[in-house]
Amino acid sequence: MAELVVLYKTPKDPKAFDKYYLETHIPLAKKIPGLRKYAVSKGAIGTPAGPSGLHLVATLTFDSVGDIQAAFASPQGQAAAADLPTPSALGCEECLKSGSEWLHLRICRSCGHVGCCDDSPNKHATGHFHTTGHPVIEGYDPPEGWGWCFVDQVLFDLSKRKTAHNGPIPRYY
Repeated sequence: MAELVVLYKTPKDPKAFDKYYLETHIPLAKKIPGLRKYAVSKGAIGTPAGPSGLHLVATLTFDSVGDIQAAFASPQGQAAAADLPTPSALGCEECLKSGSEWLHLRICRSCGHVGCCDDSPNKHATGHFHTTGHPVIEGYDPPEGWGWCFVDQVLFDLSKRKTAHNGPIPRYY
């Protein structure tokens, strides 16, 4: 047996997250081929040191690591993996509030926060990582088809799993 453990940080709106997760995401995930068991945590998630900042833990059980890889290469696995958080704003969330401009946008693949790139004056996407610990961003606007993991310092291909824009995004370049 092999397990894939997915950790979900506490969202801004836990009730909305739970409704979406239960009604939309779980049905998608349960279609993944080779999935033997799908378990979701119940109640608060703590550590010996106190609150964990986690809202939910999902454990997906497969026969082997190879089966996990094959499952997420399938159309059903791709659909579940692409079921991402809704973008938080039609531009850099903080720059929109302050009236600042940005060059390119990045979206957090954990929570949907939209922040500006490191070539922008405020570097809000990197700031979001340092504040939250959410490790993976996507080149969001213009759609660039790549992801970056701050923790592992790894660039990876998201060309087939880009996050869709939820409306027109102003451009400053």
